[in-house]
Amino acid sequence: MNNEHFVQRERRLPHWEEHGRAYSLTWHCVEGLTLEPPDRDIIAQNLRYWEGERFLLHCAVVMPSHVHCLLTPLLKAPNVPFDLPGIRHSTRSYTAHQINKRLGRAGAVWQEEGHDRIIRSPQHYEAVAQYIINNPVKWGLVSRPDDYPWLLYQAVG
Repeated sequence: MNNEHFVQRERRLPHWEEHGRAYSLTWHCVEGLTLEPPDRDIIAQNLRYWEGERFLLHCAVVMPSHVHCLLTPLLKAPNVPFDLPGIRHSTRSYTAHQINKRLGRAGAVWQEEGHDRIIRSPQHYEAVAQYIINNPVKWGLVSRPDDYPWLLYQAVG
């Protein structure tokens, strides 16, 4: 494509970026690691820290084994958005360091590759937001989404 606002990055999975779009991001813990409540607090606090600075956080949920986010990158300079690899790296790197520090361990916390998807329409946005909001209920962790402490969704809508 010949669009200066569209970027494709290759790893094992292709990662597509388009300036001004919202994204669904998911990343998982390495096998055998479960995020305990203090770990989920670290991740939720980190997402809140960057909300409004690097991205608009529409909603997110920190589950025992993975994280889902619906966000839109903000601009770091005129017409230059924060890129998804940078957002993903800073969030995963900081939280992994803090979780390892808390656990007194070293090593990977997150699987190497996460999933991201450009939001294609208002209906897609709504479906992703509802999926994220209802994830703790789907997993049987709570009976109502609002009862899950690591669900961030005040900006949805």
